[in-house]
Amino acid sequence: MVATDQAEPASNRISAEKLVTVIVEDVNDNAPTFTSVNAGLLPKGAERGHEILRVHAADADANTNGLVTYDLVSGDAEIFSLERSTGRLTLRREMPSADVTYHLSVRATDEAVHSQRKSTGTHLTIISVTEDMAGPLFTKKLYTGSVAENEPAGTNVLTVSARYTGNPLADIEYFIFNVTANSRDVPLLFDIDQESGVVSTSAVLDREADAEEYELDIIAVTRGTPTPQTSVCKVRKTKSESASGSHYALIHLKAKPYRFESVSVSLGFFTLLSYLPDNIRFHAVDPDSSHR
Repeated sequence: MVATDQAEPASNRISAEKLVTVIVEDVNDNAPTFTSVNAGLLPKGAERGHEILRVHAADADANTNGLVTYDLVSGDAEIFSLERSTGRLTLRREMPSADVTYHLSVRATDEAVHSQRKSTGTHLTIISVTEDMAGPLFTKKLYTGSVAENEPAGTNVLTVSARYTGNPLADIEYFIFNVTANSRDVPLLFDIDQESGVVSTSAVLDREADAEEYELDIIAVTRGTPTPQTSVCKVRKTKSESASGSHYALIHLKAKPYRFESVSVSLGFFTLLSYLPDNIRFHAVDPDSSHR
């Protein structure tokens, strides 16, 4: 900051400078947003303490305003335990005979001043599975889909479908229980319509910043049958990574073509180039793929 007097003539004016630091304090104006899957698998014979999944919510605020804790609001609290600081959902006790599905409600709350705290809730579906699942059969061995980066959330990518031969009229529900890219767990960037099996984006995707290919694990569960049946669709990147007989799919993120809106070149520019030394070269890099 500079302060200057108004002496006349202007050449006689004297000024002084002062460095001023402005600190912008964070206001708790963001609520936590869940970024983790909302379905998990409970294997047969799982022991006490078995981790089923980890819920995670992000909060854009700073310091304690952005620190998130988790609570199990409703559901089978005598069976499941939710760790407050990490979001680990574990089994409280062994389950010799488990139900096919369990439904839990979870709340994420930031650690702002109590009167300013913000919370967000979500529902979890826990599905019991066995190694010898003989449930719905997925209609394809390979599901493929692609979506251009920067497309709006809600863009359809592909559709999975399963049929239960034991009762062709049985309704089937679909759940995503894992999402990975480059062999790493990633936030839940996709949704699935539980009734239709349509997989769509839940966020705007960026091929350069995020990933080019994603792997999803999807489970199909029958409804309206005396004993609900389950079957897993393993979403894999390539055939070589899929076990024989399993089902998988490929989701590929396409780079959007880079286009110039307008180009204006003057003759003087080309004249200038003719006088540049031979050892000077121009180079441009575009992070998009396929020479776009």
